[in-house]
Amino acid sequence: MQPAGFRKLTGFLALSAASTALIAASPALAAPLLTTTIAGFAPYAVTVGAAGFGLVATLLALKWRREADAANVQASEKLASLRAALDEVETLVAGMPEVSILWKDSGLEPVVRPGHHHL
Repeated sequence: MQPAGFRKLTGFLALSAASTALIAASPALAAPLLTTTIAGFAPYAVTVGAAGFGLVATLLALKWRREADAANVQASEKLASLRAALDEVETLVAGMPEVSILWKDSGLEPVVRPGHHHL
């Protein structure tokens, strides 16, 4: 585990949630178990659990969306730089009077391109 990984909020919450739940629930655990009390709180527990799940899922979706947008921006910048490099090479090759012969791995006839006529 990396040292910085422990200091993240999600890592801290994941490690401290179980102990915090036990400390907060200790008076309830010491009280006698009544079925009517538990049955009365069940709808609230389900509601709070569903709301918590929805909140966590929404936050994770937003985080993943932000990361995907950043990756898209980075990929677009890389693609633009590669296109610029390709344009530069094509311009350089188009200005040369030599003939370019391209062989493909498929064993077909070679492609012959005169300098500036077919680019």
